[in-house]
Amino acid sequence: MGHKTNLARRQAKNWGETTCLFSSLYVEVHLIKVTPGGYCSRHIHEQKWNCFYILKGKLDVILYR
Repeated sequence: MGHKTNLARRQAKNWGETTCLFSSLYVEVHLIKVTPGGYCSRHIHEQKWNCFYILKGKLDVILYR
């Protein structure tokens, strides 16, 4: 299927860090750790969807069109 699992590519971000666990043409699964008060820049994914499963804390999502 052309996918890679457990890539473990950890990247530092201005809002915390992300580790890619799975990647395919249309789906990526990331474990993210957000610094309290941190936020992601406004952006768009043309061919991918975001889905969030919160392990601890809360997440506010703002949708732009």
